[in-house]
Amino acid sequence: MQHKTFEAWIFEEDELDEQDAKTLRQHLQECDQCYALKKTWPKVETLLLTAPPVMPAVGFVNRWQARLENQRKQRERRQTLTLLAISSGGAGVALALFSLALLLHFQLFPQNFLETIAQITEWALFLDVAGEIFIGLARTLPAAIPFPLWMGFFALTGAGGVLWLKSFRKLAQFQGLARWA
Repeated sequence: MQHKTFEAWIFEEDELDEQDAKTLRQHLQECDQCYALKKTWPKVETLLLTAPPVMPAVGFVNRWQARLENQRKQRERRQTLTLLAISSGGAGVALALFSLALLLHFQLFPQNFLETIAQITEWALFLDVAGEIFIGLARTLPAAIPFPLWMGFFALTGAGGVLWLKSFRKLAQFQGLARWA
């Protein structure tokens, strides 16, 4: 027999309104199962409320924390291996495409070989000139710019670095990357 409504009323701690209480009393006179439940519920409730709390088994917390740590390490290892596989695969595909392009370039157009060497030489000369300009500026700028401006520049750069680190830590904590925070 299904008596869900009446069982809920028996277990309810709040007072029932007059109509529900009358309906429950009438049902208890007709149903032995609900009557027995109504009679025994106060004793069971007292036992439940006075029973001492069950303590976890010895070492439960340590085993649970160790299991969580192992799961976290396995998840990190899986993510690392996935990232490594994707990166390696992408690098392999890029290398294969680059090799194919070079092979086709030199097989189909042998006359472009000298042009390619000339282009590489031109880039090397450009980088050499850019390096010379940078070294020249690095030697002349300290004497040309007053000391307080340099101090301001380095102070702003340092403050920017500190702000960047703080925001990085905050972001790492927010995203749950505790080892970076």
